[in-house]
Amino acid sequence: MTSLAEFAIARQKWIEKHCHTDGELQRCTSCNTPIEIIDAFISVHDARFRDICAGGGQVVKVIVPFCPSCESRPSEFGCIHEMPFRGNNPALS
Repeated sequence: MTSLAEFAIARQKWIEKHCHTDGELQRCTSCNTPIEIIDAFISVHDARFRDICAGGGQVVKVIVPFCPSCESRPSEFGCIHEMPFRGNNPALS
C-alpha cells in the first residue's frame, strides 16, 4: 500500500466483499461471525527516500476490520510511503 487513500479504498472493498449487516452488527459473509476491528498505527514515510522508512514522524491511526474466524489478527503497526504535500505534512503548511 502506498498511500492512505489506497488503504481507504482497499478497506472499503474488503467491507463490501466480506461483510453483511445484521441489526447493529457487521458479520462475515463466509462464516457469519461478527466482524472485529483493531486500531492500527501507520507511520507516514517520505516516498522520496524510496525503500528507506524515514520521514517527519507522522503517525495515523486507522480502523482495520477482520473476521476472527477466517483470518489472523492484523498487525497493529505498519507504514506507507507518500510524497509530502501540504495536506500530509505540517512543515509545509
